[in-house]
Amino acid sequence: RISRDREIATRCARDGVAGVVAVRACAGRGGRREWGCRIAPFRVVGLQFAKERESMRKTLLFLCITFMCVSAMFASRQKAEVVSGRIIAYSSRMGCLNGNGYYSIVIRIETRQNTPSKFVKVEFSLPCNKSAESVLTNSSIQKFHLFRQRNCDDVLKERMDIKMEEKNDDKSTKNTAIPIWTYLSGNEQFTLPFGQDLPCYYSAELPLIPVL
Repeated sequence: RISRDREIATRCARDGVAGVVAVRACAGRGGRREWGCRIAPFRVVGLQFAKERESMRKTLLFLCITFMCVSAMFASRQKAEVVSGRIIAYSSRMGCLNGNGYYSIVIRIETRQNTPSKFVKVEFSLPCNKSAESVLTNSSIQKFHLFRQRNCDDVLKERMDIKMEEKNDDKSTKNTAIPIWTYLSGNEQFTLPFGQDLPCYYSAELPLIPVL
């Protein structure tokens, strides 16, 4: 009996059934005893957890795709504003998330003479293996197809204040101001409107992948 159990357990393990025990049951024709494999209780729990995790992953993926489709439908119904302008500067909003890096650019809109300059902010994303420097190479006037997004309107800040702890006995801290914006090569002569509330847009030329 013991040798038979070991033989069945070895065969079950070879067939890829992890965490099994050998059992026999009267299930054959004429009450004949047959040997087989039964998954142990802890293995059943593991399989149920794996199925639930896979179901949750599919649900999240479905919700993300639905969100992107709804956003795309909304953007397609919204009429694009076609403007001419030049990219003055860019900044990185955050690190790499979900395979994408997120950036902002400030565009100086071309206006008529004797009219104050107009600036807008555009949010976009790039794959993590690409940099803003490799994409934002055109410093001259170009056309943009923009979609208004009021939820990201914000005051244009010049620097970001960061508290840094000094290495001394009293462990004091000091504020360090780090520049946020990097001027595009060739457009350093322009002045950004720091302190002003800039309208925010998305661009058809520079797509934005939502943060998941």
